Amino acid sequence: MYGDSPNPSDPSQQPNPQAPQQPNQQAPTSGAQGTQPVVDQQVEQASQQQYYSPEGEEAIGKLKKNKTIGNLKIVAGAVIVILLIVGGVSLIGIQGPATTTITVTTITQSQLEINGCMNITSPGTYYLSKNINVSPSGGACINVESSNVQLIGNQNKMTGTGPFVGVPPFTYGILLNRVSNVSVSGFALSAFSYGIYLNQTSNSNLVFNNITRSAMSGIFLNRSGNNTVNNNTVTAASSVSGGIGIYQGGNNRVIGDAILNNAFYGMVVNSSSNIFQRDVFSNNPVDLLCPTISSGLGNSNRFSDSSCVTNNYCNFAKCTKTNLPSNVSAVELGGPAISSCGTINSAGTYTLSANLNMQNYLDLSNPLSKVYPCIKVNAPSVSINCRGFSISNAPFGVDASGQFNTTVMNCAFINDTVGVEANSNFNLRVLNDTAAGGSYGIKLTNGTLGAVLNTTATNNTYGLYLNNSGAVILANVNSSGNQYGAYIDKTSGISFSGGRYNSNTRSDLFCTAGTYNGTQNQFQNVNCGSSDCQWATSCQIKQRPPILNFPISSCYLITQPGSYSLSANVIGGDMCINIGASNVTFDCSGHSVHGGQAGTAINIQSGRKEVVVENCYIDGYRYGILAGNSSGITLNNNRMSSPSVGIKIVNTTGAVVTNNRVVNAGGSAGITLIGVNKSTINNNIAFDAVNATDGFIFRNSFNNSISFNNATSNFGNGFNITNSNGNSFFNNSAFTNTALDYYCGPTSGGVYSEKGNGINFGGSKGNCRWLVETNPLAAVQQEGCLALGSSHSVLITSDMVYRFGGTCYTAYRTPTTSGNSSSIDCQGYTILALDGGTFVNIINASGVVVKNCVLKGFTDAIISKGNSAVINNNTVASTSNTAIGVYGGDSQKVSNNKVLNATTGIVVSNSRLGRVLNNQVYNANTSVVLSSIKNFAITNNTGMNGSGGMSIFNSTLNNFQSNLFTNLERYGVSCLQASQNASSQNKDLGGNSCSANVNCNWMTSSSQCLAH
Repeated sequence: MYGDSPNPSDPSQQPNPQAPQQPNQQAPTSGAQGTQPVVDQQVEQASQQQYYSPEGEEAIGKLKKNKTIGNLKIVAGAVIVILLIVGGVSLIGIQGPATTTITVTTITQSQLEINGCMNITSPGTYYLSKNINVSPSGGACINVESSNVQLIGNQNKMTGTGPFVGVPPFTYGILLNRVSNVSVSGFALSAFSYGIYLNQTSNSNLVFNNITRSAMSGIFLNRSGNNTVNNNTVTAASSVSGGIGIYQGGNNRVIGDAILNNAFYGMVVNSSSNIFQRDVFSNNPVDLLCPTISSGLGNSNRFSDSSCVTNNYCNFAKCTKTNLPSNVSAVELGGPAISSCGTINSAGTYTLSANLNMQNYLDLSNPLSKVYPCIKVNAPSVSINCRGFSISNAPFGVDASGQFNTTVMNCAFINDTVGVEANSNFNLRVLNDTAAGGSYGIKLTNGTLGAVLNTTATNNTYGLYLNNSGAVILANVNSSGNQYGAYIDKTSGISFSGGRYNSNTRSDLFCTAGTYNGTQNQFQNVNCGSSDCQWATSCQIKQRPPILNFPISSCYLITQPGSYSLSANVIGGDMCINIGASNVTFDCSGHSVHGGQAGTAINIQSGRKEVVVENCYIDGYRYGILAGNSSGITLNNNRMSSPSVGIKIVNTTGAVVTNNRVVNAGGSAGITLIGVNKSTINNNIAFDAVNATDGFIFRNSFNNSISFNNATSNFGNGFNITNSNGNSFFNNSAFTNTALDYYCGPTSGGVYSEKGNGINFGGSKGNCRWLVETNPLAAVQQEGCLALGSSHSVLITSDMVYRFGGTCYTAYRTPTTSGNSSSIDCQGYTILALDGGTFVNIINASGVVVKNCVLKGFTDAIISKGNSAVINNNTVASTSNTAIGVYGGDSQKVSNNKVLNATTGIVVSNSRLGRVLNNQVYNANTSVVLSSIKNFAITNNTGMNGSGGMSIFNSTLNNFQSNLFTNLERYGVSCLQASQNASSQNKDLGGNSCSANVNCNWMTSSSQCLAH
């Protein structure tokens, strides 16, 4: 991505507008659907940049070397002594931990004063004697082209003027161009494209610099190595290049730096063999980004004693919240010798030349890393010969799924979750391997024709696992010390020859219900301990098979408890399987029940308990599975095609509905639950329903866990939720449904209709204000969020998930920037904060509007410290501190907001000439706090069902009318200090009601809120 970068001095060379993508990951994009909707027109252009470095060799070489040296002075006569606090580290070499000492640098006659931009072409010491402001159109203000140079900033400021766009020509506060042994210390740099830029520079030190408001990066190292970046502060970089960016090079040390409040990324690392130590990342949407696999793997860089929250693809770092793993499978392995984890994309023979430990590549404590194999076979006719080397600690040692003619030989799989994974393979050969300490030693699923020969499996959950496979030869396999020596499920045509299956704790050779009496399996000369498989004739101990009542082969009325298994496909009548007893397990074992478009395939009679129906294929029935007035019903792994309703459960408690699939339903819904309570509904799929049919219907159902279900391409709604509250609803998906992906009836749409803070995926919703609906990628990224340094209107166009605990939007005004008159309109969408923080913070900006937002889980949701703010029509729920806080500024308007479950609902402090009207606060410790305000109209506000109502402190000259603060534990209104008596000149205009009036003695016109 960085390779052939644009020439920064040639504005005609435009960068690729697409940010580079992490392999198998979608790159962040701007706007409401991406990571950052950029709200400043200039910054918006910068946000479209790649993670790239303007190429030093050509572009920087074009800087005019005859640039005027601004007011360069030889200091003669007196000796000037400059005291620099450099943390115990000299300006030339930085070693060891930072401690605070004072180094005295004496500036002699050979030292030069900088009071303007300049080229430095000779060794020496140069110091900045005063603040300077420059307006470069391109190139470097201080361009260092000589080695052995010391730059001393004296904490003076160098301020540029941008340009604040992400295209060349760029400006550089300080540029080190192909030099070595240069130190830069004590500079305060702001408003350049790059604060400090190192191009092919080595053995140099950046110490105690403060760099802010860079259009690209505060500090950028381009193909530079063996440098130290120590105790710098980098803030407010505007582009995706990050506060600090490192491209190629290596062996750099980034120690004790503060990387704060950057617009996209704290640090972008595209380099290896660097050390990151004692760095502090704060309030960056993403603290660390590694855009390439080689820079992000666990053994690529060293990271210690640093604090970070979010990390995208940098597996060498472990942050406190989000850690997205690199896709190690994106490393392409070429033959014949391989020494790394990765993917084999071409046929041939490959040999392992070293032990492979997955912990060197990924942080395996991160659940998101569990999907990646160490070696992924992505081509036919591949032979892997480990030559006795091991593959350890991998989710999958070798994954050869979907291939044919794969050979895995002479490998040691140690502590891998799965040693060899093979799903849907043809002619897999596993030869002379060992697998120990995992969940599955060798796992074969949906495979045909294969062989496992001379292989040993010990100390696994399953030594060998075969599911739905056939024509597999198992010869001279030794499987002992596992829970199951071999686990055989729905598999026939297996040939066991020789080997040992004994001393396994649960079963040496275990057959599931559909396999225990298979007649096509062969078993010769095998040393076997225990087994329930009838065909395993030489096993010494015969266990009871999992079927207590033997299989049935036709439609059947079940009247006795027990386990039943369907042994053949069934064509049945109006009610084929009728379960009239409790404590029944009915397993179709993959067989089908086919009907004539009427009746019910499987009926669980009213009043039954603890009934399990699983592994059935059903088509041609009005109802696939029907149950009512029951408890403890479990429906698992059933498939239904073209029913009117696939599954319908009515008036049932404690049901478990998992892993079921309904396609082409044509009645009310694929899956319908009415009056179902305290149940689990997860991992079900309902899709392609016709005739205005919904995917799922939940009606009059409460306190259920509803997760990981998928409703796609249904002609009606994906999920239809009516009069169903208090459910835990998370990680469900609904896309391309003709009506809505999620619909909530009037009684099920409030922000507290459902429990928890679940994230659900989809594209449209109706009236489900509690539901945070987003797309799968946005669930692990940050949508929106930026500092508004200029007037801008932000429209939120989808629900958002905010994971980062800082401030999402900041509207601010400084002497050089102004976010006045900005607006943030959420348009009714829901924003969920998973780690607290603040949604909007207004600092000194005037006329900012925040409206139509549904905010959940923030610490302080909306804060205003500016004039004339308008905070209108927002719903704020579950704030741990203050929902809406106004602290200073005049003419603030807080109106028509609703607050639920907050420590403090609304706070207005140190403000004048404002309005607080038509707000509702429920279940707060204190509903409204008014502190040191004057000339406010407090009208028609409600506070109920909490501890305290409205607390009025030291506030005068305000008007109160038609406020309702009742059903509160402590007081309705309470006045303190100057707010208590008539001298406060507060006015009661009537119509106020309160549970109790404590010391608000001026309140005399409202009969239901008089002081006692």
